[in-house]
Amino acid sequence: MPARAHPSVPKELDRYLIPNEQIVFEIRRHRIILAEPLLSTILSFVLAFMVDDWLDGQAAPLRNGLFILAIALTLRFSIRLADWYREIFLATDRRLMLVYGIVTRKVARSEEHTSELQS
Repeated sequence: MPARAHPSVPKELDRYLIPNEQIVFEIRRHRIILAEPLLSTILSFVLAFMVDDWLDGQAAPLRNGLFILAIALTLRFSIRLADWYREIFLATDRRLMLVYGIVTRKVARSEEHTSELQS
């Protein structure tokens, strides 16, 4: 196994860096972007359990529909969480990069504004 050029950098980011390139900062988007999907998921389960408790056995299609909706919103939240976790904004002394993607990693780069980072 070849030696890593940037041993202090997370392994997944090391492959995108040029040798001798230094990281200025590395951040993720704020966790607040996960608030709406999380609250939607929680409220859908609360609503589904409340309707299940209030209605009798004849309202099974409504109850089942609400639970399917709650499960779909849980899946939506899981995808948003994974997407948030895998998206990293990285500034080096030479360029800006946005590394994103859950299954296929993609890199968006900007090499024009890096002179401002060096000062």
